[in-house]
Amino acid sequence: MKREVGSFEAKTHLPKLLEAVLQGDRITITRRGERIAQLIPMPEAGKKEVQSVIADLRSWRQGISWGTGKGMLTQSAREEGRR
Repeated sequence: MKREVGSFEAKTHLPKLLEAVLQGDRITITRRGERIAQLIPMPEAGKKEVQSVIADLRSWRQGISWGTGKGMLTQSAREEGRR
C-alpha cells in the first residue's frame, strides 16, 4: 500500500511506519506538500521470512503419512479428504 505522511508525522511515528514498511507498504515523506523521501522495504527483508516459511512447510510435510504399504493413490487421498 502506498501512502504519504508529513515529515513531522514521520518523525513522531517512525516505529509504526517502519512496521508498516516491513509489511510491504511504501511510504512517501513530504515537507510542506513536497515529496522528499520514501520508505520502502529492503529487498532481502522479505526473503528471510519466506525461507522460514518454506523450512516450516518442509518440516510439516515430513510428518505426513499417506497410509501404509504402497501408500494411497492421489485420487483415493482426495476422496478421503472430501469425507
